[in-house]
Amino acid sequence: MLQLQLETISICNARCVFCPYPTMKRQRGTMEMELYRNIVDQAADIPLVSEMCLTGLGETLLDKHLRERLHYLRRKLPAIPLSLYTNGSYLTREAAGMLRRADALVYVSLNAANQDKRRQVMGLEDFDDVVRNIDVAIADGTRIKVKAVCEKDLIEGEEIVEFQERWGD
Repeated sequence: MLQLQLETISICNARCVFCPYPTMKRQRGTMEMELYRNIVDQAADIPLVSEMCLTGLGETLLDKHLRERLHYLRRKLPAIPLSLYTNGSYLTREAAGMLRRADALVYVSLNAANQDKRRQVMGLEDFDDVVRNIDVAIADGTRIKVKAVCEKDLIEGEEIVEFQERWGD
């Protein structure tokens, strides 16, 4: 079985210290819908493709075609497990609803147990808003798993304990 990962956007609002995005030399942009449809059409004909994941170096929720992409994917592959990665900055109630209706599992890379650490690790000032939006999305029925990169100088020790107490393993 095979998970097909698609990077539909290579634009990000974060500057994570562990990510090559900030120094990336390749062009930043959004995948054309024609190419996306072609990839999904081909995936539908490959029995080994057992899961789709929208991820990459970009912030998936910045993709202006995301609603159309999800609709097309579900039309072509209605039962395939779908996941999506986001840093959570754009996880509004509307976005969460769109993802819930597409039956997507949403991985939110929070990468912190507090605002200071999120700023240090990701260069983002939105910790409280993201946490609040995650809570609202979960309460509304969106399937979400909150993640953190746990390594020395990023999130460690008591911060890991605090993160796990709040979000689980």
